[in-house]
Amino acid sequence: MAQQGIAVVLCGISELDQLVEDYGLLDWFPHLYSFGSLEVKDFIATLNTIEEQYLRLPEASRLSEGQNLQTLALKTHSYIGKLIKIIQVATLRSLEKGFQKIDGKVLEKAAAKYGVPYKPPALTYLQASSPSGSTQSPQPALPPTSEPEGQPSE
Repeated sequence: MAQQGIAVVLCGISELDQLVEDYGLLDWFPHLYSFGSLEVKDFIATLNTIEEQYLRLPEASRLSEGQNLQTLALKTHSYIGKLIKIIQVATLRSLEKGFQKIDGKVLEKAAAKYGVPYKPPALTYLQASSPSGSTQSPQPALPPTSEPEGQPSE
């Protein structure tokens, strides 16, 4: 049977991810495939391998250094599909603009468009109870102050 060029798109909740994995199809959808928890050194090694063995651009893009590393780490969340898409788009756009490497600004634009949005850690909310047993609205949990005990703050 010949390939028809039809893309399959799955949309759903976490149970769909588990179902796809149970049937052994997770690798068919690279944007869903995660590296897992990579140590920084492993992520850097992966970027170096991509750059040196697959991209082979005339100039080094230095994906595993400085702002480029930070951009890719924040925007991929260790998803190989996201990493590949961002690097692919950034490479094509950089070459179209006449660069001999992946330009940092082009990489940031590709990461902003195709990457995972950064979400700051959520505040932990505590339910404050009154002596009468009723609960008040949630209050954000604040970190403890660094002032020594018994000394009032000014």
